[in-house]
Amino acid sequence: MRSVWKVFACLAVCALPLAAQPVRETRETREIPAPVRVEGLWEGIILYDPAQVELETTVEIARDAQGNLVGTIDLPSQRMKYHELRDFKVDGRKVSFTFYRNSEKRGPNSPFVFDGEVSADGRVMAGIFTGFYNEEKGTDRVPFSFERIGDPGDERPEPAHPPVISLSPSSSEIRDAFNRDADAVRLLILISPT
Repeated sequence: MRSVWKVFACLAVCALPLAAQPVRETRETREIPAPVRVEGLWEGIILYDPAQVELETTVEIARDAQGNLVGTIDLPSQRMKYHELRDFKVDGRKVSFTFYRNSEKRGPNSPFVFDGEVSADGRVMAGIFTGFYNEEKGTDRVPFSFERIGDPGDERPEPAHPPVISLSPSSSEIRDAFNRDADAVRLLILISPT
């Protein structure tokens, strides 16, 4: 019985240095993150100048018959609808894609690039958009954030336009319209010929 305990004690002492050593990462033990699903209908903003220039954007990404990523972008403020996206790259949760457009400051066929990352739950894509030109800084890098709102092929949301109310030249009508919501925050813009 003593010899059994000696063997057990020897094995335990010999195994201690092995247990204390860190496990070396090998190709078999390394966990490779699965690529996220970027296909979908995404909606959000490109935040060029907070509270002043925030471009509403809709991006649709799908796979073609060969399995390649394809897509389009809508930028209503730039009068762009179903403009082609190209140069897709996906690495784990990182994603990038580009659209090309003639730029007054940068020339014909200028690239506009989205470099971002999709959240672990696949609901948000956020990162940096490069392409706007600034006289002082050259090409600007600004943040963008999109939220998944559907699947490829789903109906795109129509941009919401606030109502425009035409008022008569009578000052009483303008005063009444302004005072209608006296307890609320209001924005009144008067446009008149000069």
